[in-house]
Amino acid sequence: MIISFEAENYLSFLRPARVDLTVGATAPDNYHFVRADGARIAKIIGIYGANASGKTNLLRIVPAVAEFITQSFSKPLDSTLPFPPHFFHKELPVRIQVEFQTPEDGSRYRYTLEVQENRVISESLKVKTSKLFSRVFERSWDGSAYKVIGLGEKHAANLRENVSWLSVDDIARSRNAGMTAHDYDLSTLLLLAKKLDASFEPNILGVPEGMSEEQALPDCVRELTRVLKEER
Repeated sequence: MIISFEAENYLSFLRPARVDLTVGATAPDNYHFVRADGARIAKIIGIYGANASGKTNLLRIVPAVAEFITQSFSKPLDSTLPFPPHFFHKELPVRIQVEFQTPEDGSRYRYTLEVQENRVISESLKVKTSKLFSRVFERSWDGSAYKVIGLGEKHAANLRENVSWLSVDDIARSRNAGMTAHDYDLSTLLLLAKKLDASFEPNILGVPEGMSEEQALPDCVRELTRVLKEER
């Protein structure tokens, strides 16, 4: 379950853009919310804005991360990363962060990625152990090679610049007999990412011809509510 996601210098978003699904304390309980780590998380959100303001670009973040984590190792050596930078600032890195919770055991994770010119500059995965997040793994580019701390350090020398470390580790573990308990946790994460990649299908509601955005908003809210009720 996704708790929040954000991006910086990604597509039309030069400055950090964040979507937080945490529900405010004053909102009354209803079937639109689920419990996660002591907080209430919305199962559905609406993104409202003018045409060509970047609404669709914002929704592309989660599928791009899911694709990168699960499929990047299997793609061609010269494949392009699915994180295009802002058109006027291609010299700056793209930064992505997704915070989520696994349904099996309720563990809360924070995945952070920074890429530039088709190269991963840094990648990390942290798990919430108390009020703080503890490192599962951390990968960083030092100008000539990657330094990896934590998960699967022995494979760092063969790490390609345009793949996710989670994708590499998944392949490496699948070739070895036996898995540790921590390996099982990561397999769960990869399975979750694959589910996100397959099921995250935003419902983009357009503004009918001859109607202003303000006039169309109530109809959009009713349609989103109908879709949610059908999925219950």
